[in-house]
Amino acid sequence: MEPRWYYSFKRRTRKGRTIKGNSGGFLALKTQYFPDWFVISNESNISIIESFGFIPKIGYRKVWENNLSFEGGFGIGRAVSINSNNWVTIVELTFRIGYSF
Repeated sequence: MEPRWYYSFKRRTRKGRTIKGNSGGFLALKTQYFPDWFVISNESNISIIESFGFIPKIGYRKVWENNLSFEGGFGIGRAVSINSNNWVTIVELTFRIGYSF
């Protein structure tokens, strides 16, 4: 889950730029949970370390020609292993290309 706040909408409309398709800069808080529900593997007795993490991110999204979208972002966050209470630092670099039909 990644709620976003687009901070540049007012400035973009004031300069006459489009905000269609959420074009603009954003701040996000990505949360992730990896449960140990099941594992698909050829080996037996394999489990996943159950963990929960959150990553504050900053990014930019641009919609081009009403259908093609480009998005990039960067964030540094923390994750915890639920069983051992072991905290680690997570770095995430995101680049996405999408097409809306």
